[in-house]
Amino acid sequence: MKHPKIHITYLVSTLGRSGPTRQLFYLIRNLDSSRFRATIITLSPEPHDSLRPEFSRLEVDLECLTATRTNNPFFIYKRLNALLCSIQPDILHSQGFRADVFGLLLSSALLQISSQRNDPFEEYPPLYGAILGRVIAFTHAWCLRHITCVVTCSHSLTQKNTKYGIRSDFVRNGISQSLAITRDVTSLPKEALTFFHLFDRHPVFLYSGPLVSRKQPQMLLRAFLEPDLQHLGLVVLGDGPLLSECRAITNDAPNIFFAGAVDNVDQYLYKSACYVSASLSEGLPNSVLEAFRAGLPAILSDIPAHRELEGLAPRAVHIFRIDNASDLGSAISSFTRLSNIGEVTARAIQDHFNSEKMSAHYQEIYVQMMGQSIEFKMGQERG
Repeated sequence: MKHPKIHITYLVSTLGRSGPTRQLFYLIRNLDSSRFRATIITLSPEPHDSLRPEFSRLEVDLECLTATRTNNPFFIYKRLNALLCSIQPDILHSQGFRADVFGLLLSSALLQISSQRNDPFEEYPPLYGAILGRVIAFTHAWCLRHITCVVTCSHSLTQKNTKYGIRSDFVRNGISQSLAITRDVTSLPKEALTFFHLFDRHPVFLYSGPLVSRKQPQMLLRAFLEPDLQHLGLVVLGDGPLLSECRAITNDAPNIFFAGAVDNVDQYLYKSACYVSASLSEGLPNSVLEAFRAGLPAILSDIPAHRELEGLAPRAVHIFRIDNASDLGSAISSFTRLSNIGEVTARAIQDHFNSEKMSAHYQEIYVQMMGQSIEFKMGQERG
């Protein structure tokens, strides 16, 4: 007897280009289509830098509420409720603050699972301000405490959740090794190629991510402006509210190149020698996994997520003391690339950060949730 497919509806704010969206892409791309059916609902219109075209090539139905963040929440609630009643999924899988809130409000007749990819109390106050940020953090934490199943992206984040009273399991972020690194760098902008050419005999380091206070890009920039490090290059990929401040700090220093937000990160990684991050908080950074896939080691700040990466790939990660500019400078100046670093990072991905395994773990959770639901309903009938 052929069993019906389990219908998963994924609820997210948008499919804007980001680490969490990329992880969702890997999860759905590796779903067993003989057992699962997928639908994605986005709450808001897509930003200009969206991964929606990539999702449209997968076996997934795409729905958008086209609600803006200023829309009345009750309006969003009604439209989302009507759409879910029409779709009738078996499981609602939410990701992100807004999705978790609306998902919890609407999941009384559904099984809900949430993918938690950040620490609300470390992420939101720097982003939204001390008062509003803490209100959002407390609200999100309350929601996570009441969602049926919460799965974080790292063991370190699950450990953090205990102090917030959030029960959670973890499935580590993964990355696809089947996506070949684009080694043809001729499509890089002329300015980028010129910059890399200037450092043919010296390492070029790379940071990729938003320019926000949590990431501490200013600390990285000041390190490379020190006299004993100015012979080394730094490429900064990303945009954000601190871009103007970052440019002012560097004052057009010849060893620092701002490439902006790009969709060909792999090509920049291929031309670089090492990834570097001074972040204050992470779930499990997708940018480091991308660096591993390109065969790059990483110099990372001493935070739980980075320590977890070091524990799983000790030969590929060097940790420096957080908020310690001197220790960061020492780590950069003493950098030596292992001759077999590509093999080291490839093994780390295969063993610990494989996107196919990540998706398989989620699929096991879906099946378990459905089984528990059936047992619960049978128990009600017997009662």
